[in-house]
Amino acid sequence: MAKVDLQPYWEFFKAERWSDAERFLRARIDTCGPSDGDLLVHLRQLLGSTLAKLNRSSEATASSRAAVEAAQGHGRPVSTIAVARYILACQLLAAGEPDAALREAQSALPSYKPIEFQFHTVSAEALFQLGRHSEARVAALAAVGAAPGDVEREHTRRHLAEILGGEGAG
Repeated sequence: MAKVDLQPYWEFFKAERWSDAERFLRARIDTCGPSDGDLLVHLRQLLGSTLAKLNRSSEATASSRAAVEAAQGHGRPVSTIAVARYILACQLLAAGEPDAALREAQSALPSYKPIEFQFHTVSAEALFQLGRHSEARVAALAAVGAAPGDVEREHTRRHLAEILGGEGAG
């Protein structure tokens, strides 16, 4: 597997030089070979977020989908696949595609327990955007309930406060 120094990317990231970051990532993706699956997943995820910063939503979504496809290939760990699917669901939500985000999050829910609460969170946000407020509240409560610790639970509760409303949020 190729070893890639991502320091230049992080420098571009800190400086918000998104076009430079995109060029850097694309050049690294082009050098990936068949044994570089984990690296390719990571680079595609970074490219997706970089393209989102450039307001190129459809390309960001395509890169996130490519990361999922790369993660699902050749026996990648369940954790790698789940994280890639979570990132795709978030990208779909940010791209204004709550139906697709909801489908992705809900189909990925049983895949990896440590981030189950994050899939519930995306589901709650998507349902809320779709105007399905009572279902969104149920998903938000599930997110809070599935959070693995006190810090995550409190962060999730604050993040979903609008959906949870006043009652039952504590």
